[in-house]
Amino acid sequence: MRIAVLSENVADRKHLERLLGREEAYFSNEDPIYVDSYGNSMSLLSQPVLYDLYLICPGSQEVQTPLSTLLHTIKEKLPEARLAVCQSANTPAPPSDFDSVFTIQAPITHEKLSQLLQESFAQKKQAEPVFEIRGRAETRYIHADEFVYAREVNKRQSKVILQNNVEADFLDSFTNLTKTMSNHPSLFLTGSHFLLNLKYVKKCYFFSLVMNDATRIPASLPETLLIKKLLKNPL
Repeated sequence: MRIAVLSENVADRKHLERLLGREEAYFSNEDPIYVDSYGNSMSLLSQPVLYDLYLICPGSQEVQTPLSTLLHTIKEKLPEARLAVCQSANTPAPPSDFDSVFTIQAPITHEKLSQLLQESFAQKKQAEPVFEIRGRAETRYIHADEFVYAREVNKRQSKVILQNNVEADFLDSFTNLTKTMSNHPSLFLTGSHFLLNLKYVKKCYFFSLVMNDATRIPASLPETLLIKKLLKNPL
């Protein structure tokens, strides 16, 4: 579980980091906790990183951005984001149109934080997985249904094809791309260094596959026979 902590108060950030470090023991077997801390909203919003949970502690300056504006901006950039706001007598309540925002009352204790993480983790397990495609110019966050196929360009780059023939670069090894995505049940990895979405396979031949965009992908006979079987019994 990747968590972003946002607080203008250094002591508050360190306190949350210590508490989250203790929680690591409870989640490490299923979902290790990774924490990044930010002292102001501008540094947080400049990072195109999707966290599982944004833990926001507004201070006297509301971390340089009004709380309502900050929440709307994060949701606009990252619709999948889960948000939690630390509340005290001196901090504003989340906007009324953000009914899905978690709240945690100050002072933050181990018990309160543990409950928040359990609720957030439960919501994460129920949500559809989101995959990060980081390119030169932009970072995309996509669902499996948007992914058509990907192929290795070189050891440090892959080409990703999305719905409506949208192309995106993945600036990392093809191995890391497949580690990220291949466990999804609708995705299939071929021995010819293609990762494809079975939903978009149009035809199967003995030694190749044809995608909906007419791209022909080489495959072995065992692979094509298995894919034919999977297509007859879709997930």
